[in-house]
Amino acid sequence: MRYAWIFAALTSVAFNVNECRAQSPPTPRSQFDVASIKPTQFVPAGDSNPESIDVSQGGRLTMRNIRLSSCLKWAYGVQDSQIAGPDWISLERYDIVALASGPSSEENLKVMFRSLLADRFKLTFHHANKEISIYGLFVAKNGPKFYESKEEGKSDITRTAIGVTAEKISMPEFADLLSGQLATPVVDKTGLQGRFDLAFDLRQHVANATTPVSISSLIVEAMEEQLGLKLQSTKSSVEVLVIDHIEKPLAD
Repeated sequence: MRYAWIFAALTSVAFNVNECRAQSPPTPRSQFDVASIKPTQFVPAGDSNPESIDVSQGGRLTMRNIRLSSCLKWAYGVQDSQIAGPDWISLERYDIVALASGPSSEENLKVMFRSLLADRFKLTFHHANKEISIYGLFVAKNGPKFYESKEEGKSDITRTAIGVTAEKISMPEFADLLSGQLATPVVDKTGLQGRFDLAFDLRQHVANATTPVSISSLIVEAMEEQLGLKLQSTKSSVEVLVIDHIEKPLAD
């Protein structure tokens, strides 16, 4: 599973469950068996966001060129606007490889990664409520311009520098994906059930812009024109992760 987009770091979750006969679920683990954390030595020129997170259900987590702020977003399910901490967590990058003692779900890997953050980065924090701008994702006036997927299975998402193609994606998953791209929480208000095949492309919107515009504005425009969805900005009180203490780790 790979997350890499020039505009933002993204996150997605997938589960496969096969029940041929009754089985006891594996006991959740709270810590990795082995973990390596090293400062990134090289960041490719011209790529504003060369971060990646690879998750293996075999129990391996690999992060490359990762900002600590992106680690927090993945581990705690928050966006940049929901993290209050020192500037360096959004600047310095690390290569992190962690191994569990056996197969683990992504949610269990997140639990173990939270323990790793507390142990190696000495992370402590508290939650607070803060009123911020969020987006609600609604169906536009003329209805959606995409179709329900004819196939089953987990979502399949392809990201490029100019857009996204997604198959078998649910609306809550799509709202979560947009949250990463917009760096602002997006709440699904479409009421659409099931999984869908959809895509949007920003090239024409970039070409038509006569004045400098933000990527967020282009995405909002593309949602309604290409997908029949509307992103509506509003104020809402959300939970913010406030960092009380955090340290730069010693390299392995």
